[in-house]
This record gives sequence, structure tokens and C-alpha cells, in this order.
Amino acid sequence: MELINEVYVKKLINDGKLQPKGSITVTDNQVFTPSAIEYLNDKNIRIIKQNETTKTNEQKTFETVFGGVMLNKPEHMTHLRVLSSLPSWFLSSGY
Repeated sequence: MELINEVYVKKLINDGKLQPKGSITVTDNQVFTPSAIEYLNDKNIRIIKQNETTKTNEQKTFETVFGGVMLNKPEHMTHLRVLSSLPSWFLSSGY
């Protein structure tokens, strides 16, 4: 994991690799310190995560018990289940 701090961001700007009101592209293994994020916000520089755009295009899939893949969430996964380990008097009393 790579840590990007304020000093590194200032160096990028001084070297001309990063422009104010521009953007910086980072990968999943890069993390900013709070001071670096504040400095980027002060200079109006946007942070763009590289894998963020690819994840939005992927559709979420659900795997079945038998190994199949479904594109939509199965109906049985949308319902709450009653805990059968509770005594019946507790379930019928409204708690």
C-alpha cells in the first residue's frame, strides 16, 4: 500500500506533473493522508480512482447454491427469515 502525503503532492505540483484545478488518478493500493486530501481540495484538484469507472460498468451477479450465476437478485433473498431457534411463545407475543 502506497501512502501519498502533502509533501509528495506539493512536489508533483512544483514539478509540473499536477496542475491546480486538475485531477489525479490513483489506484486501489494508494491512500492519501488527511493533510494531502485537504491540500488537494484547497487547490481544487479532483481525486479519480482508477478502478472506480470499471466497477460501475459491471453488473452485480448472484451465485446460487449449485454454482449457477443469476443476473437479478432471487426472490428468496429479498425476504427476512424467522429465527426458528426462538420459542414459539416469544415469536407470537410481538417482541
